[in-house]
Amino acid sequence: MKKKKSQKKVAVTLLVVALLSLSVAFAALSTTLTINGTGLVDPDKWDVHFANLGEAKIIGIASITSEATLTDDTSITGFDVVLRAPGDSVSYTFDVVNGGGVDAKITDIIKATPVFSATTTDESKIDADTTIVSDNLVYTLIYTDTKEAVAINDTLNAKETKNLTLKVAYSEEATSLPSSNVEISGLDIDIVYGQN
Repeated sequence: MKKKKSQKKVAVTLLVVALLSLSVAFAALSTTLTINGTGLVDPDKWDVHFANLGEAKIIGIASITSEATLTDDTSITGFDVVLRAPGDSVSYTFDVVNGGGVDAKITDIIKATPVFSATTTDESKIDADTTIVSDNLVYTLIYTDTKEAVAINDTLNAKETKNLTLKVAYSEEATSLPSSNVEISGLDIDIVYGQN
């Protein structure tokens, strides 16, 4: 009986030693990996603007009542033109510049709907006059070099400049003129640039 108790003690002791050895073996095989670091966001400059607004180019017998002006590099305002005959036009060239370090693209173009107001007091001619002018008014914004229309998703990469032409014209193919003056308002275009 003593021998069995002694053998049990030895077996229990060996079992405890074996378990402790496994724990040590597992501890010896573990490793801690550490990653440390820091970062900084240093935003590049966003700078899309207009520049170099040229003088008006007049075709035909059109004239200018008020010249376009460049305001705070983001607005071209104040132009007022008079078109008198088919083929008359007034156009302006200007640059759109990406002076920053972030590539840009056109995300939206918002072109207002022109409003036509005949100045005649003869009500029977108002609709006819405004229809004649609205059917023959040509109002475009194109790239000067390619003659392609400015469009959504057009890119303007960092440090790139593109020259645009804005043109207001009375169609060369017009076969009639209004019987009275027709004032045109709402020749507004917003070009929205976003990050590309």
